[in-house]
Amino acid sequence: MKAACVCAALALVACQGPKTKECFRLVQAASVASHDVDAKRIESVEAGLKAVEAAEQACTEAGRDEEVKQLAKGRVDLAAHLERLKRKATDPARQPLSAEELAELVAKGDPHCPKGQGYKHSASGNEIRCNGPQVVEMNYAAARDYFDRRGYKLSDVEPAQLKAELGAESLVLAYQKPKDTQPPRCIIIYPPPDQSWQEAAARATGTRPDLLKVGGSITTTGGRLPIRLDVDSGAGPVRIGDCES
Repeated sequence: MKAACVCAALALVACQGPKTKECFRLVQAASVASHDVDAKRIESVEAGLKAVEAAEQACTEAGRDEEVKQLAKGRVDLAAHLERLKRKATDPARQPLSAEELAELVAKGDPHCPKGQGYKHSASGNEIRCNGPQVVEMNYAAARDYFDRRGYKLSDVEPAQLKAELGAESLVLAYQKPKDTQPPRCIIIYPPPDQSWQEAAARATGTRPDLLKVGGSITTTGGRLPIRLDVDSGAGPVRIGDCES
């Protein structure tokens, strides 16, 4: 009778095939990396996330469903925490300012954030109002500056399209031509899981969330723009403007 090789734990890793061995090896590495994560440092959380993602991919290839399930949960938690850290690091309210810079912001407002918004500068306690354009009204250069200041990853996915990503959130701004000096003809917003489509659209347009309706429209300085979703239930990406051409 042939002896069966039952491999259900890391202690029996020698009985496993190469893919399972790699899965277990990376799970152990991810466990160590996650334990050593400094939750206050972006670089440390990124390293922990990278280790978990590598282990998840290896275990998926090995068909280790239980390990994949646990790793996926860890990945989601680390990614969410990383997104919060990045937003905190790029929050204009936390940026160090000279006395002259602060006085100018208090007097004139911040032209780098959309009109109608505002924030309290944490170091001084001063209230700063925003007086810049809404995202839906930003030309290519203004949009790049706005998202870059907030730590978004930027890429030109097509000659006339700018993509901005931060954690689970992403936006695609489509212009009529490369580096257009006019507002985008279309904005497609992919909200993070914890954000409603109304909140996502409100952040980009300055319109109150309770006034936004599926199939409705919003008013901008360039006229009215339609709002569409992929499904009537309110799920999926938000499309604002002429997104059909």
